[in-house]
Order: sequence, then structure tokens, then C-alpha cells
Amino acid sequence: MSREDIRKNAEKAQDEIDLILNQEEITYPFLRDHLRRFVQIQYHLSPLDLEETDDLDKLTLISLSKALHVSRELIADYEAGQNCEGATSATVKRSLLLMKIQKALSVELSLQELMGIDTLEDVVHAIWAHLRVPGEVSQR
Repeated sequence: MSREDIRKNAEKAQDEIDLILNQEEITYPFLRDHLRRFVQIQYHLSPLDLEETDDLDKLTLISLSKALHVSRELIADYEAGQNCEGATSATVKRSLLLMKIQKALSVELSLQELMGIDTLEDVVHAIWAHLRVPGEVSQR
């Protein structure tokens, strides 16, 4: 991926965040669609990748596989062998994604909330809880 491609992707990802931030009345479906698009752009995924799975760990492995041009299985095997300290490239990539989302949307998720995130839907739900107006009915 060239520097120009990286720059364009960063702009596209920021566009998704800006759409969320500039929306007067955010609905759950709106937030879900634009956060999913943000992750798709950040992780260089295709729409088919997101149709295949909603699991954040699996999507992280797909992203690493694409970036390194190796099979998902090889990435998973490598990651399994690197677990001595508890931090792998996949866990770091996943953590950075969650930090980027929180920072972009000025949201701070608790450790308990972060530990409960397994899927993209979990990400949306956790962020939604911080964005919606108290007393508002969830549109989940």
C-alpha cells in the first residue's frame, strides 16, 4: 500500500467519524453503519469480510493477513506461538483500533466495557451507551 493510499484511507476513515460527530440525532443503525464502515476502512477489509464474520478477533486476523500477504491460518498459528507475554500483534492491533474509536468520538470505555467487546456489534453497543441522551430509548 502506497503512502497516497494510506493517506486516502485515513481521510475516508475520518469522513466516517465526521459523519457521526456531525449528525444531530444519532440513531443506533446510523452509528452501527458508520462504525462498521470505519473499521472496514481502518482494517482494509472488503464488504465480504464483514459479511463473513462480526467477530473482532477474526476481523483482526483477516486484516493482518491482508497486510502481511500471508494466510489467516499462518497468522493464527504465529499469534498462538507468541502469547508468552499476553500481547500479540493481533491484540495490539485490536487495542489500537478501540483506542482510535474512543479518541475520535471522545468516549472513554471502562475496562469492564472493553473486556466485554468480542464483536463489532459489541463495539457499537458500548459506544452507543456513551453517545445517547440519558433516558433515550435504545434503537437496537
